[in-house]
Amino acid sequence: MDSKELYEKAKEAKNSGEDSQALGFLSEIIENHADSLEADLARAMRYKIKNKAMRYNVKNKEEVTVSDGSPPVSNTPLSSEYGTARFISQVVSGIGWAVVIMGVITGLIGMSDGFRSVAVLLVIVLPGIGIAVSGLFLVVAGEITRATVDNADHTREILSVIRKKI
Repeated sequence: MDSKELYEKAKEAKNSGEDSQALGFLSEIIENHADSLEADLARAMRYKIKNKAMRYNVKNKEEVTVSDGSPPVSNTPLSSEYGTARFISQVVSGIGWAVVIMGVITGLIGMSDGFRSVAVLLVIVLPGIGIAVSGLFLVVAGEITRATVDNADHTREILSVIRKKI
């Protein structure tokens, strides 16, 4: 089969929910063109497909094989050494959302009296908006912490893969 037919079959398989079969077709396309691709590009594409296959394997507990000549990589879910940081980031994000809700409620209470005067606007509505924005900053701080922890976990996993290859 040529690459165009394999690509169409991969799209059909993906649309019908047969992800492992789609990954197999994509892997075959790469193998067919490995000679014409730059070595680094071919290796990166193989790694991406293998990584997707491993995630699919973990999620659906289904056997997925991608023959790219690289050493096997554990298909166990990624564990984190930063459980406390992950928990604290979730708590901070949760507190942030609670603060956002309180700020919105404060602003709505201020507007329910109507804009009788500028004083009502300055004393109740604007602080409510400020509280909501502060809560969003807390949410962002929690999400940034979580992203940093995820990055550290993934970097550790990449390092273990590199060490296995050496």
